[in-house]
Amino acid sequence: MSYKIASRKMVLLLMLVFLTSAYSVPTIDGSTDDSMKHSIQKVKKSLPINKQSEFDDSIKILMFKNFDMKTMFANAFAGKALDKDKLANDIKKTLDGKTGLEVIAEAKIK
Repeated sequence: MSYKIASRKMVLLLMLVFLTSAYSVPTIDGSTDDSMKHSIQKVKKSLPINKQSEFDDSIKILMFKNFDMKTMFANAFAGKALDKDKLANDIKKTLDGKTGLEVIAEAKIK
């Protein structure tokens, strides 16, 4: 009798794990440029149509959040080049692991 109950519980647990993983909300993967590009598209497609343009705008807002105009002009007058790698890494850190709705919410805060 206890074997049947244990096996039923195991089947229910496996079904729950499968359903939870199958319907998880996609997040942005900032580990590489390519994975970030593809995951942003996947996250965008997972959003309702009326949120997709807001998501695009939010990414732009968050990109410019990391762009410090004061430092850029100071570096330009000092003859220093813009550190594009630092800017790219900053935006990856900002977006990495976030869902579409989290990106939208963070852009509204900034």
